[in-house]
Amino acid sequence: MAHVRSASLWIRALGDCTLDGATDPGAEGTIRGNLQNAEGGQFWTDGSGTGQIAKILRRERTIAAAATHNYNLLAAGSLTDIAGTAIDADEMKGFELRCTSGSIKLVASAGTPIGLFLAAGDGVNVPNGCTIGVDWGTTGLDVTVNSLFEITDTAGGAGSAYELWAVVAE
Repeated sequence: MAHVRSASLWIRALGDCTLDGATDPGAEGTIRGNLQNAEGGQFWTDGSGTGQIAKILRRERTIAAAATHNYNLLAAGSLTDIAGTAIDADEMKGFELRCTSGSIKLVASAGTPIGLFLAAGDGVNVPNGCTIGVDWGTTGLDVTVNSLFEITDTAGGAGSAYELWAVVAE
């Protein structure tokens, strides 16, 4: 039987503020702020069209003190998906990175850095217990040329650990 893939990514920010008419004259009740990447989350199905994915990349890794893990989403990167098949991405649809111990930095590699960043060397710190997630929708982020990123340990000492998840179209 052939592999059949599907994936979803739900990024949601929800906040409530209950106002008291005694301390906020003229204002009473609950105000809710709600922001979602897509109503109920973003969903992708198996295939090669808009809104579809071909591969799911998932890694749970530890990284030594001051070390760097390099990722290339093209065939030259020798990455495999969760089923063990080679990845040669055209678009990245969704991405999530969670630091499970220590602290790490997601960085745009030199050469052809992924389009999440403006320039090589740009990055974002992801401390222990924190997660960064990105939804590029049904069309995705083009990675046919700009396909490189890296994860660097910034904790030193005993190093760090992280979970990486990405869904791509080919």
